[in-house]
Amino acid sequence: MKVSVTEEFEARIQQGKERRVLTLDQDRAIGAARRGAERFCEVLASATDPDAPAVGHWRVRDVGAHLVGVRAYTAMLRGEPSPASSIDEITSWNAGTVAVASRPDCASIAAEVHDAFEEFFAESQRHAADELVGWHGAVQLPVSSVSAVLAGEAYVHGRDVARALGRPWPLDADDMRTIFVGLLPVLPHYVDRDGAVGFAASFDVRLRGDPTSRARFEFDTGHLTVRQCGGGRVDCRVSAEPATFVLILYGRSGLLRPVLTGRVVASGRKPWLGLTLPRRFRRP
Repeated sequence: MKVSVTEEFEARIQQGKERRVLTLDQDRAIGAARRGAERFCEVLASATDPDAPAVGHWRVRDVGAHLVGVRAYTAMLRGEPSPASSIDEITSWNAGTVAVASRPDCASIAAEVHDAFEEFFAESQRHAADELVGWHGAVQLPVSSVSAVLAGEAYVHGRDVARALGRPWPLDADDMRTIFVGLLPVLPHYVDRDGAVGFAASFDVRLRGDPTSRARFEFDTGHLTVRQCGGGRVDCRVSAEPATFVLILYGRSGLLRPVLTGRVVASGRKPWLGLTLPRRFRRP
C-alpha cells in the first residue's frame, strides 16, 4: 500500500516552494543527531546483557546493529538510491541490516555505530540544509530532515536500550523540538490510509517552549499536508510537551496518559480530535 502526499504538495516540494517553511538549520539538526548518537553509543557500549529484550523482537545488540545502517543514509547524500524502494520496504531492510550483523558484543557494535554517524556528519556538512536528496521510496527530503531523522533514531532507540538495561534516559527538550521540525516533510509519507480514509480535519500542533516548533496538519481523504506555521481557523489545537509528542510519533507512547497528566492538551472547536491524531500515522 503506497502512501504519498497530494500531487499538488509534492509538486511544490519538487519546485522548492515549500523549502523555506519545511527545513531547519543544518547545524541545529546535526547537533541534535550528534548528541543523540554520542549518548546512544555510550549506553550501548556499557551494556552487559546484549540479549536483553529491547523493542519488538529486537534485543539490545539488534538495536545497535540497526543503527549501523546509518551508512546507507550517508550513501543517499552521495546520490546512491536507498536500499528500500518504497516506504513499506523499510521494515524488511531494517531486518536485513540486523540479520547480517557479525559483531557479538555491544562495545564493538557501538564503535561501528560511532564511525557510521561520524561519516554521515562529515558528508552532511557538505550539503545545504534545503538541498533535496533521495530518501526511502525515492521520496525527496531536505538534507536537514535526513539529519533530524537520524537524531530521532539515536534518541528513541537509545531510550529502547536504556529501558532494557534499567537505565534513565532523559530526552532533551530542544533536541526533541528539532526532531519534530525536521520530521515535518516526512510525516505525509507516514499517513495510515486505513486510519485516515474519509477523514478531513486540520490541527495546529505546538511543542511547548519554542513558538517556532509549530505546524499545521491538514488531513484530506487519506492525505496530509504539513505547513510549518500556525494560526488561522483549525478544528483542533494541540499543545504538547516536546519529548512526549516525539515518543507518540515514534509509537513509543500512547496518548491517553499524556492527556490525563497534562503533557498533551487539546482544545479548539473539536478538541476530541486530538485523541485520534496518533492513529492517523503508521509507526516508523
